Amino acid sequence: MASRRAGRPSPEIDGETTALREEVDQRHRFRPTSLRTYLLTLVVATALSLGLTFSHPTMMRVDGQRVLTDVAPVTVVHETFLPLRAVGSALGATTSYDERTGRIEIIRGRDTIILRVGERRATLNGAVFTLSHAPFLVRKRLLVPAHLFDRALRSTIHDDSGESIEVLSR
Repeated sequence: MASRRAGRPSPEIDGETTALREEVDQRHRFRPTSLRTYLLTLVVATALSLGLTFSHPTMMRVDGQRVLTDVAPVTVVHETFLPLRAVGSALGATTSYDERTGRIEIIRGRDTIILRVGERRATLNGAVFTLSHAPFLVRKRLLVPAHLFDRALRSTIHDDSGESIEVLSR
């Protein structure tokens, strides 16, 4: 057994510590960034910048009046989803939402629509019908398929391929 003096490690322990440090240094040695990494970063950053520069939100109008909302309409595979409360209010409908159950009730005139977040089944004045896609939440805003306004709220939807959406009440 190696003798130790107070405050000094034995030569055996000191040698093991040095070897261990050298091994860790080998594994974590700084490697210069390759040209490939620089080019890939440049391409991705440029693509994102151009996308943000040339993108603009879809303009929504209801009966000729612009509707402002903090959640833009979403178009996925030829289906447009509109923010329910913003468009519904512009059409004169009242909307209530129960967060606990996910139940949404829309009332416009004599028509009452009941639907739930995540479910395609809905009712219009008690009659059951099926939506093409289930309503979903984006930043606490409910988006519903545009055809819901057409079918249930008696409105006409004109979608200009993501440039603008016009909702006209009938």
